[in-house]
Amino acid sequence: MKYNRIIKLATAISFMCAVTMSDCAYANITNNVFLAENKNVSEVKSTEKNKTDLEKIKKPENSENKENSENKKENAKKTEKENKSENETIKKEINKIISINKKPLSDEDFMFNGISLGDSVKSLKKVLGKSDSVIEGNIRDKYVWGNFDVTVEKEFPYSYIKRQDLNLKKVISGTGISSFYIFGKNAETYRNISVGTSRESVIRSYGKPSQLLWDGKENSYYFVYQKGNKKIYFNIKDDKVKSITVSLTPPEYYKEDNHKKTDKISVTDNDLTIAGFKLGDKFEPHPWQSWISKNTGVSEEVWYYPGYGVRVTSKSKLINGLFLDNSGMLTSRGIAKGDLQSTLEYIYGEPDKVEVSTEGNNPQTAYIYFSPSKMNLMVVYINKGKISNVVITKNIN
Repeated sequence: MKYNRIIKLATAISFMCAVTMSDCAYANITNNVFLAENKNVSEVKSTEKNKTDLEKIKKPENSENKENSENKKENAKKTEKENKSENETIKKEINKIISINKKPLSDEDFMFNGISLGDSVKSLKKVLGKSDSVIEGNIRDKYVWGNFDVTVEKEFPYSYIKRQDLNLKKVISGTGISSFYIFGKNAETYRNISVGTSRESVIRSYGKPSQLLWDGKENSYYFVYQKGNKKIYFNIKDDKVKSITVSLTPPEYYKEDNHKKTDKISVTDNDLTIAGFKLGDKFEPHPWQSWISKNTGVSEEVWYYPGYGVRVTSKSKLINGLFLDNSGMLTSRGIAKGDLQSTLEYIYGEPDKVEVSTEGNNPQTAYIYFSPSKMNLMVVYINKGKISNVVITKNIN
């Protein structure tokens, strides 16, 4: 089939691009068969001496056969024990991950400890008591309780101000609480996410982010989810939530999302990008990020960066391949190597094509997602229920 060529290409890419990505290449395992030479024992007379001689001949052979049999049984038990232990480890990892929550965002998702955006200072103090400190400003104040900050907008008579150089409505989002900032484990969201929760649990709880922002210098991410004029930001660093911010957005800065959700999640051209790089673009390295290693060939080069790699043509420097190297880099929807298959299916939906390799002891599945034009594709390899690699490349028919 033509799709087998795609899989072979993507597999070749992943195998060629990184030594650390050897789990992506299909492994051929050769069984070593040990053959024992059979010896014929001549028929002898049944004298005591001959019986003794016959026992001497047969005993080593029987002992060796018995030892081989015991070794086989022991190895089989060991393999079974290792497989059982590996399965138990996978189950424990799955249990640590929060269950998928497909409910759409509601007002409760933007509340903390019974406090809502827009609430007054009076209601704020009623719930949390006296703050540890207050930082006063001209148009807003900040109240601090340990690792929990709340910003409150002051009353400001801007309604009748006619100055064109002061766009106050874009600065002031109303009165009352305009944002929460949580940087400790003293609070959690309505969906049980708190500082220290895993990145994968965030996307399993909230789904595909409205925006995913990457701070390459700090090697951190912002997962942004929006409903109307309310936003919740999860700052992700080292694959865990570092802080959470909930805020109001002035009307001029947001648009209602009237897109109807369906079971089929369309993949866009922007989805087939890694670290801001896109197939077909001229490769221009990020000035603030250093490459780890580089492989140079006659026709192409492979640049390795923390968590990902880029394949480019040697002469024209055009990008013709992207891949994840480890969990240090994410796809444009927040997926990483090591994530569960169910997380992938929740965020990307049903694949356009599925291929399965039965070679080796561990069959591997490849989910294929095509770009709208079908010119490019993303191949996600799945091994034992977890993502083992992600490769973005051109579609060769």
